[in-house]
Amino acid sequence: MFSTCDIDQILPNLYLGSIFAAGNEETLEDNEITHILTMGNYMEPKFPDKFEYKVCKLDDDDTEDIKQYFHEGIEFIDEAIKNGGTVFVHCAAGVSRSSSMICAYLMKTYNWKFAKALSFTQERRWVVCPNSGFQKQLQEFEIEEGI
Repeated sequence: MFSTCDIDQILPNLYLGSIFAAGNEETLEDNEITHILTMGNYMEPKFPDKFEYKVCKLDDDDTEDIKQYFHEGIEFIDEAIKNGGTVFVHCAAGVSRSSSMICAYLMKTYNWKFAKALSFTQERRWVVCPNSGFQKQLQEFEIEEGI
């Protein structure tokens, strides 16, 4: 089961976790989070006066088009980090939607194949498992981006 402190560091300025961590101000502050990328429906920013938010509205369904959010999500993460921020990416459980965005970011930023990005992310957060539709879209993204 997940706890309220359910947050894992992927890179020095990039974290991945659940909605529980997104709602825990102390956890966010302890990890020096400045930006929050929410990957999901019905998840409104809880602390809009304290953190900069971006919300990508989608369900964890293998028929959802997550790829439509990759470029804007990558840009949000990239800009935050370039400006000295720390980004927390979350969905409900920090398993499928948010991990897919993290993989897309790693693929684009480091020119990594999907398999490497997924393995890297899973080593840092053991529950990571994008649904089959998202995995297919990440593989398509790899081809489209010439990775």
